[in-house]
Amino acid sequence: MKNLIYAGLGVFTLGFIAKFFHIHFNTYIMLGGTLLILISIISALIKKDKLVALSGLCLFLWLSTLLLTIKFLPFTLIFLLLAMITSSILVYIMVKKNNYLFIPALVTYVTIAITAYILPTDTRYYYLSIKWNQEIDDDYMSWYKFSWHLSNNNKLEEALVASNKAVYLVTEKGDEHWKQLIKEHHEKISARFSKHP
Repeated sequence: MKNLIYAGLGVFTLGFIAKFFHIHFNTYIMLGGTLLILISIISALIKKDKLVALSGLCLFLWLSTLLLTIKFLPFTLIFLLLAMITSSILVYIMVKKNNYLFIPALVTYVTIAITAYILPTDTRYYYLSIKWNQEIDDDYMSWYKFSWHLSNNNKLEEALVASNKAVYLVTEKGDEHWKQLIKEHHEKISARFSKHP
């Protein structure tokens, strides 16, 4: 059970690192890691090892919070609150039993998840999808999404620059479906920028 949790953490970590470099299927790798931890929780419950089950649940909730945060998905706050409540119970039990199983892993992912959550969305997206993206010179979708996050945070000048890159790349690639949407978004940013004092 413990080995399965460590395996899940390892798989999730590989997927998380792959996300920074825009390596394909990184989300599936992270989901695979969380699934391994979920299996270990079920196994621990069957064997009535409550501490391992609760530790696994905490890690599952923190990894899920991180995954939802970096994918900009809803219900992140709910998972964050559940993770915090579960972690408080776990720490209480650990102190009582003087058994600090998985503490280094837990502290690591609590820190990463909370840091990712409190970062402005444009900063988070920049580090996750722009800075180390090996395909950024051709990736109009990443520039489009980045411009959207920037505009939502009222960084209109930077949003316009990112949107210009998205328009240029999508026009060069000839993707008519996305070209229309990206141009419409670009026009909205331009209109907001021209009205901005």
